[in-house]
Amino acid sequence: MSADFSALHEPLVEWVYDRTRADPLGGVPITEFGQSHSLTENQTYQLLQFCKGQRLLDDRHTTHDGPEANLTPRGLEWMEERRRRRADPAARAAAARKGLLVWLWHRKHDDILLPAVADVLHDPLSLFEGERLTDRDIDRASAYLSARVCPADHWRSQSRIAAAVTVPWKT
Repeated sequence: MSADFSALHEPLVEWVYDRTRADPLGGVPITEFGQSHSLTENQTYQLLQFCKGQRLLDDRHTTHDGPEANLTPRGLEWMEERRRRRADPAARAAAARKGLLVWLWHRKHDDILLPAVADVLHDPLSLFEGERLTDRDIDRASAYLSARVCPADHWRSQSRIAAAVTVPWKT
């Protein structure tokens, strides 16, 4: 089995951060993380080495009992900045609008005329800083995009979704 370390390194750093809050630079065994992502012990070590190469994690606490990771100062700073960006409502709203608009564009080019907007929540485009957007975020984005792309006379003849898919973006 081949593991995609580029897709797993951010979740691992966050997982280590969540488990080391009392001592941010302390170590935590990561075997459980590896198992939850169907990684072998060797792949878990390789993932840790990948994160070490990114300078987000270190392995100074690793023993023969299994891989252990600790945040580096850069990893701690990266996580705190990521959490700060997640808490920014304007950035979250912009990400929801962009994700929904790109998702709708893909549906249009797949010849899906009236997609269920809630389906965007099952797509990677609905991730913001590693966290899934909520249905409320997507509802707000949908309302915003509908208001921006639909002239008033289209409200009676087209649904919000159909209008967002068929009417070109206005600046």
